[in-house]
Amino acid sequence: MEIIYRKLEELKKLEKPQMPDFLKEMIGDKPWNQKVYGKSSGRYVIYLDNEPVSLTDEQASSVKQYLKQADKYNEEAGAVRKGKEYYQEYLDRKKLQEQNKERLGEELSKLEEPEEPDFLKKLIDGRYWNGRVYGQKKGSYAIYLDREKVSLTDDQAADINEYQSAMEEYLQKKKELKEKFAGKSE
Repeated sequence: MEIIYRKLEELKKLEKPQMPDFLKEMIGDKPWNQKVYGKSSGRYVIYLDNEPVSLTDEQASSVKQYLKQADKYNEEAGAVRKGKEYYQEYLDRKKLQEQNKERLGEELSKLEEPEEPDFLKKLIDGRYWNGRVYGQKKGSYAIYLDREKVSLTDDQAADINEYQSAMEEYLQKKKELKEKFAGKSE
């Protein structure tokens, strides 16, 4: 009985997630799968009773934050329910994850992201570009922006290729660091 009492006390200490009021009103008694869909600004939805419901960026951010808090709470509550040793292991793992996250942040901040050439930013200006430079001979380089051919000077083509190589190297280093710290357990 004392063990149950201690577990209940530990559970009471955990911070319970608070569902945003607007979400409570939206959901009402409709089923929701606890997911937010969409990756670009202004295009977020949740499905209530299999019907899409649009969310503003601010609402989507609030719902995502709530879902993170709920996951954390459920994970911590599960650890408490499984027992003291398991809970201590859980806390140790979380502490290590936080340390690794800090170390990853420090290492990532040391990396210098290559800067896109100014002329390229001006050329693209919100148009679609597949990232490829076409042409193999001097004076014949081009890119396609929204399917429209845009000719490049040899120097511009060289600058773009240099930038892309540097960006590829940067992204590879970033990926390696994330893998390194994601797998650390000591």
